[in-house]
Amino acid sequence: NSSYLREEIDEILSKVYDVERLLSKITSGIATPKDLASLRASLKVLKNLKKTLSNFKSPPLKKIYESFDDL
Repeated sequence: NSSYLREEIDEILSKVYDVERLLSKITSGIATPKDLASLRASLKVLKNLKKTLSNFKSPPLKKIYESFDDL
């Protein structure tokens, strides 16, 4: 019900690249420096995502928050 929190999550997720694709390139040995920078940028925003998820009261989102790995 909180449009502010939805917008905040949307903003955070817009900064996350396709991590699965990036990891595939890294493990295949074909990653470029740009790919590594994209992975770094994606991982940096996870702390903000977890903090934002902590503000939700929805049971599914609370469950995601509680199981969120800090890496």
